[in-house]
This record gives sequence, C-alpha cells and structure tokens, in this order.
Amino acid sequence: MPVKRSQRHRAAVALAVAGALFAVPTRAQAPSGEPTHFELRAPAGCSSVEDFSARVRKRSARIVLVPGPARRSLVVEIQEQLPGVLRGSVRVVEPGGGARSRQLRASTCAEAVDALSLIATVTLDPDALLAEPEGEPEPEPELTAKPPPRPAELQHRPRGVQPQPPPPRESVAAYRFSVGLGAALLFNQAPELAPGASAALALELWPGAVLAPFVRLSLVHAQRRGIAEPGGSASFAFTLPTLDVCPVRLGPRELGIRPCAYGSVGMLEAWGSASGAGESRARLSGSGGGSLWVGLRVSEAFEIVADGRVGALFPRDRFGFDNRGFFTTPRLGFSAGLGLAGGFP
Repeated sequence: MPVKRSQRHRAAVALAVAGALFAVPTRAQAPSGEPTHFELRAPAGCSSVEDFSARVRKRSARIVLVPGPARRSLVVEIQEQLPGVLRGSVRVVEPGGGARSRQLRASTCAEAVDALSLIATVTLDPDALLAEPEGEPEPEPELTAKPPPRPAELQHRPRGVQPQPPPPRESVAAYRFSVGLGAALLFNQAPELAPGASAALALELWPGAVLAPFVRLSLVHAQRRGIAEPGGSASFAFTLPTLDVCPVRLGPRELGIRPCAYGSVGMLEAWGSASGAGESRARLSGSGGGSLWVGLRVSEAFEIVADGRVGALFPRDRFGFDNRGFFTTPRLGFSAGLGLAGGFP
C-alpha cells in the first residue's frame, strides 16, 4: 500500500520546483562548505535561526549558515500583511555583489517556513533538489483516511510528481454589501421624543483594514402623535433619507467603530386640532453634522449595529395654535438607532 504524504510535504515539493528554477542560473556557484552569513526576520513564535538552519541542513550538508560575517549572505523575512495572509522572502547576496530574491505568500507560519527553507536550500545548493529531504517522519495512516487514487488517476500522473497544492485562500474580500433594519429615536426635533424605524443599505471597501471607506444610505420614519399643548393637540411625523460617509474603521474585526459625516433631507408633516378644527402642514426638513457608527459582529454574516448623530437642523420653524407658540425648531438635533445588519460576501 503506498504511503500517504502530508499536505505540507506536497506543498513544499511544489515550491521546490519554483525554487529550483530560481536557482538554475547559479548552478556553477554551488557551495563547498563555505560559510554563509544568515539573518532571519520573523514574527515572535514563528521560527528561529536554529530551527531554520536545521531545516536547511537536513536537505544539504554543503550549506553552512553562520551568524557572523561571511562573503555570501542569506536574509529570510516573514511578515504578516493581513490576518491569515503572510508574505515571505528569500534574498541571497553573492560575494561579487550580485543579489537574487524570491517572494511568496502563505496562509500559516508553518507553511511559510517550510517553503522558504526549501527555496533557500536550492538557491544556495541547486544539487540539493536531486535528493529527498531527510528527517520528517510520514504521518501514520488514519482509520478514516481516504482510499488511494483509482488506477485511472495514477495513469495520468507522472511518476514521482506530487499534485500541486491550491493557492493560499485570501482571508478578506475587496468589498462587502450589507442591509439592515432597526429602531430609531429622534431627539430635540419635536416637542417630545419621536420613536420610529429605519432601513439601510451599505457598502464597505477593504473590510478589516483601518482605511476601509464605508457608505450607508438609510431611511428613517419617526412619529410623535397627540402631544397636548396650550390650545390643542399636535402630532409630528418625519420621513428622512440619510447618507453617512465613514472613511476609517477603528477597533478589532469583531467590534468596529467608525466616525462619520452625515447629511439628511426629507419631509416633516405636522398636524393638530384646536377648538375642534383640524389643520395639517408639510415641509422639507433636514440636518447635517457628525455621526458615530458601531458594529458588533456576531457571525460571518450578521452584526448588531448602533449609531448616533448630532447636527444642525434646517429650516428653523415655529409651531403654535392661534398665535400661541409651543415649539420652535432648535439649532441642533440628535438621533440614535439600534438594529441588525446582514452582509455578503
């Protein structure tokens, strides 16, 4: 029964082919025990100079990596670009000053270290590609292991060639759409607090980054009915389309905070009764200012969202019965909302 190779080994073999192509122009410069100055720059806990050097020695005894000065130098660097996305590089500077470098992307630190150690080996000693690496034991077959490939599959695969691993999966998308529903409250825009509801559609670019522009268009409808005032009873209804523009996102992926600017222009309808007679008026109502958006992600698709706004109200107006005023539009208005949003991808 053929022995099943680990996915990490298959990925390393595939990257070895790329490393060999990178090293072919310098095959005549294969080392013969000459020391090579070595530097490793990696996140804490990812690897160490001793670990990386041991991986190289397993593949070629002709490579000698030292921390001190030497005619040839090798610099290996691993950086985390985004959560789940690592960038690795190998740079070799020859005694004559010529430099060669290669970069790759990986999804885990272990994958990056395996691939970079293999590329470094075949770059410094191209002949090491001709031999299998020593050391790493093959995993024991599991009871639930998949059956071996069918004979038809084996006939189409050249002997000694392992299947290519899939490319690293990106952990973030370039954009995200979301829709939401929630409750809303308007403060200081009617004689008393006006409750209502809202619906919103939003677009976010580069989710997860700090510079992640966010645009949200929402529609708020709020009412306050039957307010007893001197001379009669008054009611107010607001229908307000609102646009929020938020340039940055602060906080971890699970809890995002966005400072925003907003503008709103809609309709205010006011009606009332005095001495048994009813009267109704409708006019434009708007505001503009700053807002704050907070999102708590409860799953990959859904999040709890809250927002608050403060802005200048326009136009300013006066309401009353029989020339007896009971409410004048203030300079500043406030609103708050709480709801649930679902997003994709």
